[in-house]
Amino acid sequence: MQNNCLSQDTSAYWRKLLKIDAPLPEGFVKKTDSFLSVFRPGFNSFIEILAHKLTALSSEGAKDLPAAPFILASNHSSILDFPAVFFCLPKDLREKTVAIYKVYYDKNPMAKFFIKLFTKSLSVDMDKKPWEALSAAATVLRSGYCLYIAPEGTRSKGGEVLPFKPGVGTLAVETKTPVVPVFIKGADKVLPRGSFIPKKNAIKVIFGKAIDLSVFFDKKEFCPAYDVYKEAADLIRQRILELSQ
Repeated sequence: MQNNCLSQDTSAYWRKLLKIDAPLPEGFVKKTDSFLSVFRPGFNSFIEILAHKLTALSSEGAKDLPAAPFILASNHSSILDFPAVFFCLPKDLREKTVAIYKVYYDKNPMAKFFIKLFTKSLSVDMDKKPWEALSAAATVLRSGYCLYIAPEGTRSKGGEVLPFKPGVGTLAVETKTPVVPVFIKGADKVLPRGSFIPKKNAIKVIFGKAIDLSVFFDKKEFCPAYDVYKEAADLIRQRILELSQ
């Protein structure tokens, strides 16, 4: 009886919260975009040229990225992290990627403007509405798109990799979506947390091999879901740390 309760709690319950088995909302990913997308090609071309000149942007492993959908999970030390990753993606995957950002930035009209101009994006409130945020993120993946996440939840200082929130593990395990670990080197030297004036420094984006976390799905039959999600998130963090060596 105890095993049945555990199984129900760690499988059906969490899937219901994330609406994993619900029908896909029509046009969901389209709603993550903006009318500003008509200006995106010209704006991003200019920013990409500027990024290469300022940071000598380079990458490793981009040719081995899998087909969408998958989760891009990276360390987070600068607001330049996602742009660096984005410009290192093959062009076909750029069109298939949605970035997650804190709803906090919606309060800043200028920040929101440039986020929406730059890419498809989804603002989430992991503090007050965590399951609603994860459900929306899961819907992006279920729609066949890639999702960029910074699992630390905030920018680190000094380039260290902070502990990961379990949300990335929840998404990967419940959607059975592979995770590509990404280590971004040098972004904190160009524009560290608290700085507004970029400095010239090389940035390198290292894409690791995709991690298949589907094996963790069955572990929920024997372990509390939170523990499984946390273990999955810790494994992703470990793979990113290995890329930093």
